[in-house]
Amino acid sequence: MVFDNLDFDEFLFATGDMSKWLIASKASVIDGSYVNEPRPVVASSISASPYQAKWFRRTDPPILNDPWISLRDHFISTAADEVVYGGGSHTFYTSSLQSKGGMNVFVRQKLYDFGTQIGSGWRLVRHVAPGSTWHAATDQLRGTAVYGIPGGPTSAQSFSINFANQDFDQFLFATGDLSLWLIAPSVAVLGVSSTDKYYTNGLRDIVTSSWNLSPYQARWYRREGALEDPWISVRDHAVSTTANEILYGENNINLFTASMSNRGGANVFIRVAP
Repeated sequence: MVFDNLDFDEFLFATGDMSKWLIASKASVIDGSYVNEPRPVVASSISASPYQAKWFRRTDPPILNDPWISLRDHFISTAADEVVYGGGSHTFYTSSLQSKGGMNVFVRQKLYDFGTQIGSGWRLVRHVAPGSTWHAATDQLRGTAVYGIPGGPTSAQSFSINFANQDFDQFLFATGDLSLWLIAPSVAVLGVSSTDKYYTNGLRDIVTSSWNLSPYQARWYRREGALEDPWISVRDHAVSTTANEILYGENNINLFTASMSNRGGANVFIRVAP
């Protein structure tokens, strides 16, 4: 079936009997051309933890039997019967599918459930790895910046996916370890008109946070032309810069990163409020 028009961000490759399986991000599989290069794997039947495996997806010129997707590096998996995908009706490396009920490809949009306080239905759209600079994006959270290979909320690599056309009305900003977080209406971050989409130390609505579970307001920045904006914080910007409570900044700026540098980085999630 055609699935290039479906909204998904993960693949599952699996034998019919599910004895061999692998989960990888959409970007890990189909972004770019690669020849025996390491690609991120979210989890598989040989490892519940993320790792990398060397695969093939040659596009110049196109090779009809690619991509070759395998549990481990291609040349190890071809000998160990661990290849879980090939195209072009190719007859190589088919032992696994012949004896294990065939082979399947599934797609899904990965949503996160963080329990009672933060809730469920969250889609991860942007991540900055722990370090001394904030997100590389300069789109002021419009959702147009795309870079990196999407992974999980504690990935070692920063990434951003396009979410400009997604249906959502809430943001979740959180450190990788979830020790600092806040939920805000999308209109509080982005505004709803030309008169309130930019703000300087302006009071913005917060639904709930790690500091206060009840609704309140905090002063943030989203200035026209300021590439490091918006500055999103648990409390007022001036308070949070000294209390290490900043949860979002852009343009690789190297200010106020203590809040995320030792907490697994920082993430942006979106959802439609339940």
